[in-house]
Amino acid sequence: MPGKRKKKAQEPHVSESNSAEICFALELLKSLHLGSMSEDLLKSNVRSSTRVIYTNMVTLWLMILQRLHGGKTLEEVVSHLLSHERSLLPDNKRVREDRVSENSGAYSQARKRLELDWILKISEMICNRLSEMSPVILDGRRVFILDGTTITLPPTKLLREAFPPAPNQHGESVWPVAMLMVANELQSGCAMLPQIDPMYGELRTSEAEQAGEILTKLPANSIVLADS
Repeated sequence: MPGKRKKKAQEPHVSESNSAEICFALELLKSLHLGSMSEDLLKSNVRSSTRVIYTNMVTLWLMILQRLHGGKTLEEVVSHLLSHERSLLPDNKRVREDRVSENSGAYSQARKRLELDWILKISEMICNRLSEMSPVILDGRRVFILDGTTITLPPTKLLREAFPPAPNQHGESVWPVAMLMVANELQSGCAMLPQIDPMYGELRTSEAEQAGEILTKLPANSIVLADS
C-alpha cells in the first residue's frame, strides 16, 4: 500500500498589518545597529579572522528574525539573509565573491557562541536608542511606567536552583517562581531591560528592592509612574 502523504507544514499566519509592523521594526533595528553601535560590541567575540561570516550582530539579527516571523527555521533565515539582507554581512572575500554557503551549520554554531553579557549590552543600547528617538513631552524629562509581576518557569534543575518554587503545606511546589519588574518609556512604549529576581529562597527580593535597581538604570531627571 502506498504510504500516507505527509501534510505540508502550515506557515504561521501573519496579517498584513503585522507584516508591516515587523518590516518597520526590522528596518529600525537595522538602522540602529549599522549606525549607532560601538565597534567593540559589533566585532565577533570568536576571533578576529576576516573569514568570519556570522559575527555576533549578524547572528543576533537572524535570531530576532526567527522570533518575529513566528519561528522560522535556521535554513529559512539563512536563505533570507543571503537573498535580501546581504548588506548586513561583513566585508570579506567570501561575501564579495558570493561564496557564502546556504548551509545553516555555521549559523547554528554561531548561536552557541553568543555570550549573555554581550546580548544584555546590545539590548540596553537598543532600548536606550529607541527611548531617545521619541519626543520629550515634559520639560526635557522622560516618563517611565514601572510595574512588576511574577512568572512561573519550566521546572528544570538549574531554574529551580536560581528561582526556588513556592513553599506549601507539603514542602515545596513544582514550578520555579521569578519576580519581574519592567520600566516602559511612556512616549515610545519601549521596554527597558527587566529586573529579574527570585521570589522565594535565601536570595528572595521585594518589589521595593527591584524598583531601586531599575531606578539606577533610568536617565537622569526621569519621572516614574508606579503604584504604591
